[in-house]
Amino acid sequence: MRSQIVEDPVKTLSSSSGAAYASKAKAEPPYKTDKPKRAPKKKADAADKPARAVSAYAFFVKEQASARKGEAGLKASELMKKIAGEWKALQEHEKAPYNQAAAESKAASAAARAADKTAKQAARGPPSAYNIFCGEVAAEFRNAQQPMKGPDLLRTAAARWKEMPAADKERRKEAAEAAKAAWKAQQQ
Repeated sequence: MRSQIVEDPVKTLSSSSGAAYASKAKAEPPYKTDKPKRAPKKKADAADKPARAVSAYAFFVKEQASARKGEAGLKASELMKKIAGEWKALQEHEKAPYNQAAAESKAASAAARAADKTAKQAARGPPSAYNIFCGEVAAEFRNAQQPMKGPDLLRTAAARWKEMPAADKERRKEAAEAAKAAWKAQQQ
């Protein structure tokens, strides 16, 4: 029988082709692999959010700053201190137009937030039968004035849902189907 000569794997790596492989492995650190990068989390743009209300003081500052834009020798911080002092010195009847503008801004902001909330709810879809039931349980605890935190409330609702007769579940499923039909009609 002939004996086979088995080459040593370490010696094989040190050969000319193995040396090239070893140097390539050293050239690229292990943390720089070709892993797919995760997409960054999408941040809500300021343009996507409804505008916030503007205060009466902000309306005053905007008016005064634009009127005094080129005032000689004043830094921005000095100009703001001067405007703030003037605001404090104003009487209530002098602040009335700014307060009126702020009230209008607040009303417009509230309307925009309400419309945004409605749009988000419409995009979310109709509630399921279980969601309707959880809302009923939450209302029950609110009416009984028993404070209960979210996780405890959900555990209680889940336990009640499991014990509930099929007829009660069916009633809520019908309500969910009606909500789904109304939601689909609204989407069109």
